[in-house]
Amino acid sequence: MEDAKEFAENEKLFFLETSALNSTNVENSFNTLLTEIFNTVNKKNLTSNESQGNSNNLGSMTGKKIVIPGLTQETPSKTNMCCSS
Repeated sequence: MEDAKEFAENEKLFFLETSALNSTNVENSFNTLLTEIFNTVNKKNLTSNESQGNSNNLGSMTGKKIVIPGLTQETPSKTNMCCSS
């Protein structure tokens, strides 16, 4: 295990020790990994906006809506809402 940890440090990689067998550190690792990804993406977006000289520009934060077939939610119309007056 120490070899893996040392390798990760040398290569500037993220390292977490977990065990799926007894669920040791699995949820914590998942949350930590998501937090690290979020922080990295935010840092890259801030750097991108600063290099373009416009802090109001969304840069890479603009995107495209993805619709997954069968998972779309219908918006209820006002006439179908319960408790309407």
